[in-house]
Amino acid sequence: MKKIYVVVTVVLSILTVVSLLLDVAILSALFVARGAALESVLSVRDVVEQASQATFSYALSVEQDIPVSVSVPVREDITVPIQTTFPLSTVISIPINAGILGTFDIDVPVRTLIPIDVSVSIPISETVAISTSVPLSVSVPIAIPVADTPLKDYLDDAGSILTEMETQLQWPRRQIDSP
Repeated sequence: MKKIYVVVTVVLSILTVVSLLLDVAILSALFVARGAALESVLSVRDVVEQASQATFSYALSVEQDIPVSVSVPVREDITVPIQTTFPLSTVISIPINAGILGTFDIDVPVRTLIPIDVSVSIPISETVAISTSVPLSVSVPIAIPVADTPLKDYLDDAGSILTEMETQLQWPRRQIDSP
């Protein structure tokens, strides 16, 4: 009977050692997994920080014909200077009363140049209708910093959560590394 106790004790001892070895292997694998998770959290946190400092950029292209219909009133006084000479060539019949002899007409030829120097004001009052289509082709650059959007708050929250996860993933290591 003593022999059975010895065999059982040896078997149990071997099982205990195997169990301890498996526990060490599992803990080692968990530490490796924790390290990989920590690296992933650090990478994601860096991406979140970069995203919160990024800027959305877009070039908005506008290609459209814009109809223009307008009436333009024109009210203007135009002064036209006139400088010329007017030739006058005519015959004037002048009646002369000769008393007892009676009245008789004398033809007097008139040949002269009459100088004309005058400025004439011409008022213009008109409405000009303009109807056309103007082609518009423009590219408007748009840049929106993420920090100026509500997305910034969500990214800050995600960064805080990732920082907390980093702290939790480092905690056992910090305790182990501490003297």
